[in-house]
Amino acid sequence: MTKPRVPIFTAWPRLPEARFRDLHLACAGHCRGKKTRVRARFDHIAVGLIVGGQGYYSAGGRAAAAITPGALFGVYPGPIFDYGPLAWWEEYYIGFAGRGVRGLIESGLIPRDGRPRQVYDVRLAVRGFEEVIRTWRRRRPGDGDRACLRGLMLLVDLFSDPLVLGASKKVDPIEAVLALCRKRPGEPLDFHQLAADHNISYSTL
Repeated sequence: MTKPRVPIFTAWPRLPEARFRDLHLACAGHCRGKKTRVRARFDHIAVGLIVGGQGYYSAGGRAAAAITPGALFGVYPGPIFDYGPLAWWEEYYIGFAGRGVRGLIESGLIPRDGRPRQVYDVRLAVRGFEEVIRTWRRRRPGDGDRACLRGLMLLVDLFSDPLVLGASKKVDPIEAVLALCRKRPGEPLDFHQLAADHNISYSTL
């Protein structure tokens, strides 16, 4: 006698409503020589990474913070943002729109303290931005969803991994390098470049 078939999903807990429902990637790009300055409010969120040049960033009338290579900053609904290059800068950026923006803000994936972050491994961050941009521009079926998910993963890496991709507090550079090595097992690493990237000597490293 065979056992009656029981639907396997009946024992699963009821999943909570998706926090990021109705979220989509609104923009993604790379500007090599941006000269435009911005003063505006936004109804969406976006994150920019500066990899060349310098400038300033201010949110909600706060004192302007200096922007140098490796600086990561965001815009979000609410305050007036005032930022831009002094002469030029090179920028990677991604932006999200839709009702799910609220979920991104509530989850802390877009910090709202009006301060830029410093990225410790710029090359790894750039690789993440380029993957999102490449997927978003490819325009194959499903690539919009893929780009959005990769963008979410990038935000998690950028704002939840203080040793590797940025932190609001000072991090021991040796710990930052060790964390990077753990995150990229099997990949060839240029230790002379790593030492330079983290402002320590090769002999110290």
